[in-house]
Amino acid sequence: MKNKEETKQKIINAVGEIFKAEGREGLNYAKIAARAGVDRGLIYRYFGKNIDKLVEAYVVQKDYWLKFAEKLNAEVSKNTHESSKELIIDIYLTIGDTSQLKQKCSN
Repeated sequence: MKNKEETKQKIINAVGEIFKAEGREGLNYAKIAARAGVDRGLIYRYFGKNIDKLVEAYVVQKDYWLKFAEKLNAEVSKNTHESSKELIIDIYLTIGDTSQLKQKCSN
């Protein structure tokens, strides 16, 4: 089981490296397999024949905002003070749109 998880992680890491360097159009199974050092058949076995599933696996694992949203939702659900809930939701809505955040940081 450990080898399977290590192999999946190698594949996800390879997807991330290629995605960052070349964008979505740079991703193909041969390139991912070569970068990960695995057989292409393992990619099909673990992730299917839809390359978007590989991108999704990478984003879900690495995406800061997704993890932030999960933590924030947990805080909102356990907070019993209505004004605190509203504040947390306002903060999330303000910074949750990463395009706004990027724009504010570049000024």
